[in-house]
Amino acid sequence: MYSSWVGASWDLDAGQTLKAMTEKFNHDVDWLIVDHYGLDAYWEEYFLSKGIKVGVIDDLS
Repeated sequence: MYSSWVGASWDLDAGQTLKAMTEKFNHDVDWLIVDHYGLDAYWEEYFLSKGIKVGVIDDLS
């Protein structure tokens, strides 16, 4: 399901997201706030393993 929403696997997307964040801001990122139904726990754990806190907006309920 996820790859059909984004067009890539979770790990490719997470890696590209990290690269874009670090190149854009040129410093360490402490927090990443996301609002996307297709991002799963694997995607979030990737950033947590890099020391980046993840805040998720869940407006499904």
